Amino acid sequence: MKKQVLAGALVALLVPLTAPVHADTLDPSVFAATLAPGESITVRKTFTIEDAAPVDAPLDVMFLFDTTSSMNPVIAAARAKAVDILTGLGTFGDLATGVATYRDYPISPFGSPGDYPFALNQDLSLGGAGTAGVISGPATDTGGGNDTPESGLHALSELASTTSWRADSSRFVLHFADA
Repeated sequence: MKKQVLAGALVALLVPLTAPVHADTLDPSVFAATLAPGESITVRKTFTIEDAAPVDAPLDVMFLFDTTSSMNPVIAAARAKAVDILTGLGTFGDLATGVATYRDYPISPFGSPGDYPFALNQDLSLGGAGTAGVISGPATDTGGGNDTPESGLHALSELASTTSWRADSSRFVLHFADA
């Protein structure tokens, strides 16, 4: 009789430990490396979205748009896709979104007068209503960008360092560009 009671208590303790956890995961969650000039490294991150209701973990999403002249034929499609993504993210509980744009350096031969290497059009804000307006505003005005590379890498670096990312959030940058 005591063996059966003990076995039942052990099973009862194991069930909560093996129950599925409905949480999204990012693996690896943190990565750091020191590289010498000219070195590179590839980090593969896997984001797993569980087949369950969204969790309340903070999710920060920044939309970054190349608004140079070469984007003119596709900027409307990029903007529409961003709004679709934003709409899909609306089911997540603790979502903050924002928008940034760039063109190029306003120095010949790189860019044209009026270009800018980075603009934080809207820092992170809760929900997506304000972001949708910015996506349909500044992210549609194209021009400049005299050379192919533009300032995309500079803009990405600025975005990563100037955005008011929330503590313990999963952070994503959705970059819409052609060069």
